[in-house]
Amino acid sequence: MYRRRSSLIVTTSRRPSKRTRSLSRELALLLGATRITRGKKSLSALHAEALRLGAKAVIIIANVKGNPGVLRIYNVSENSLAEKATFRIEGVSLAREARREVPPGAKRLSMESDGSPIAREVVASLQSSLPPSDRGESLVLRVEGREERAVVTFLFRERVVGPTLKLKPLKK
Repeated sequence: MYRRRSSLIVTTSRRPSKRTRSLSRELALLLGATRITRGKKSLSALHAEALRLGAKAVIIIANVKGNPGVLRIYNVSENSLAEKATFRIEGVSLAREARREVPPGAKRLSMESDGSPIAREVVASLQSSLPPSDRGESLVLRVEGREERAVVTFLFRERVVGPTLKLKPLKK
């Protein structure tokens, strides 16, 4: 099967729910990433696939009680996948549920924060983990801190697009 080359791979845990699959599909489409159906692949098999595709990062979305619950970002090195950031997904509004579009293709990703400590922490984790794209139109990832969580929204041509995530960074 042909897969287009991207510096980012999005996949799920081994037995994802329908909402988890939808979130991975929407994020991959929005970020211009390659989406891989995980199946029975181990982390080492995902690492081999990432090397073959020339990816620099892998995002894995895992289930918690039937909903997207954990988002892990791994950097791809020659030897293994190195976990860079882990977020607890405390809430998600899928684009299909909110009737928002998901514009496809790779875009220049810029990040904004409201300056709150939690938002700055999330932006720093994402900037160091997500490989930058220098093609296409600008996609803005806006992070706003509310209480103990960060609300992540995507803006394209000054409109909210894609999923909205409520994330909480997990400490290792």
